[in-house]
Amino acid sequence: MIRDDARARWARLAAVVRRAAVTGAVVGPVAAVLITVNALLERHEMWTWLAEVYGVLDVIGTVLRWLLTVLVVAFPVGVLVASVFEGRDKTPGAGFLVRPDPDDADSWIDERMITAALAHLGIGPLGKFFKEGGQLTYTVPARVDGDGTYAQIKLPMGVTADMVAAQRGKLAANLGRSSLETWPTKGDEDGVLDLWVADKGKLAGGAGEWPLLADGSLDLFEGVPFGLTQRGVVINAPLFESNWLIGGRPGQGKSAAMRTLLLGAALDITAELQVFVMGESPDFEPFRPRLSRYAMGMDDTVAEQALQALRDALAEMERRGKVLGEQPGKPPKTSRKLADKPGLGLHLLVLAIDEVHELFQHKTYGAEAADLAVRLI
Repeated sequence: MIRDDARARWARLAAVVRRAAVTGAVVGPVAAVLITVNALLERHEMWTWLAEVYGVLDVIGTVLRWLLTVLVVAFPVGVLVASVFEGRDKTPGAGFLVRPDPDDADSWIDERMITAALAHLGIGPLGKFFKEGGQLTYTVPARVDGDGTYAQIKLPMGVTADMVAAQRGKLAANLGRSSLETWPTKGDEDGVLDLWVADKGKLAGGAGEWPLLADGSLDLFEGVPFGLTQRGVVINAPLFESNWLIGGRPGQGKSAAMRTLLLGAALDITAELQVFVMGESPDFEPFRPRLSRYAMGMDDTVAEQALQALRDALAEMERRGKVLGEQPGKPPKTSRKLADKPGLGLHLLVLAIDEVHELFQHKTYGAEAADLAVRLI
């Protein structure tokens, strides 16, 4: 990437030089003629139109000389004023002149820092390698990757990536990071180290806003934005041909996780959503206008409706199997194209049951509901 970027910069420079040469070839002779004529003739001896041209050139020259004088005076004054304002609450004064932005400085990781950090891990063969003047080979130079820096290093003989990973805490300290922000892993070979280092403090900031919070639509076949990797890359949770069981202690976000999946599903205009809440909870009330089926409560009628939804889903699954069997392709599989095709009824269907253990434990409907759920899955 660095070499390609360098070639692109030289190509741009060559283009600028070429254009300057062409411009000079045209403007140079004209300027030489004008200067020669101006030196040989007085203005009153020239044609009227030529004297007017020289008059305009005199005005332009006067303005340019004035601007240059102003710039020579104004630039140092501007730097001085900026320095005063920058240095009011900082030590040393004009900090921007002597050091990088302090908000960015701690985030910078380069090959020099990585090499120094590895050299002080206390790994025998690695320490010997550096004492003998060895230089690490970076198969991937340090570069921005998501919310951090990634590099790939070919380790010297006698050193494995696992040996470095075992010293993760010390490596993090050497790089000025926490262990959570430092991820040394094995590359394609045991002697190749994949290293990713998060920008300082990035992982403590949470996942931020949901990508589709303000606008946008979604193709449910592509998945639902559900979280971020450590590198800041969006994780798309699969719903097509997938089954989810969300578990955890009270207050850990089970319903919030299911709401996130349903919010994504709701943004696919072809998807049909059904929700049953086996308890008195308003968590899914905002979805009501978007749902084809909805029931909430602790009484038997809600459990009965959820059971009927499972029965209907099983029957629908069998119907869809027959429809798919009539379509070209071996074996046939539901696709975006088939889901959008009118008359087939192969649009995606999302069935969500909150507090589902209450349904499975129901004295009257629990056994059948559990059996239907297993058959569906």
